Amino acid sequence: VIITQETSLMHLATVYKHDSFLPVDTVEIFERSDYNFAGRPPNLISFVYEMSGVENVLNIINLHMKCCEDGVSRRHQASIMLHDYLTLNMSRGDSNFVVVGDWNDDIYDPDESGLYSFEAFLEDPDNFTFITDSLAARHQTSTATFPTWNSFLDNILISSSLFDEFSGSTVETLRLELVVDDYSRYISDHRPVLWSF
Repeated sequence: VIITQETSLMHLATVYKHDSFLPVDTVEIFERSDYNFAGRPPNLISFVYEMSGVENVLNIINLHMKCCEDGVSRRHQASIMLHDYLTLNMSRGDSNFVVVGDWNDDIYDPDESGLYSFEAFLEDPDNFTFITDSLAARHQTSTATFPTWNSFLDNILISSSLFDEFSGSTVETLRLELVVDDYSRYISDHRPVLWSF
């Protein structure tokens, strides 16, 4: 497990299989300007893994965006910051980005003024896609990641270099409350999302 150190409230943790992935770099991005991330800078971990005899790099960004009050405007700004960061790194040849975590908003849920939290990514479909889009669009309790409000808040975003992996893959909400007693009381009020490729 890799746990963040720079958060002001509740750390982010990334759990990985140590016999399949080797973390080669970890950085808490925006640690000096984390206001729009609610005091929890996203954690970027670069993993090396082998597939078909070839070494690959997979960059995982774990985040927890701001909820409530001024959440939409802060998520909107956080998305712009993150989009600019990823675009810059992709232009330098770094790729294979997966951004996971609690985005604290439905993908297509504007506020009263029409502002979308994730506009920066929605307006750049050539470079990014939310692979959880089809689940989020259902608005069903069975696929919601925050079932209390029938919302899909725990999205997965990928960069264009992983579009091929997304094709033919599966993404699903894991309904762990069906197999773990008192899941929402002892573990989380959110359900996890699984992407298999």
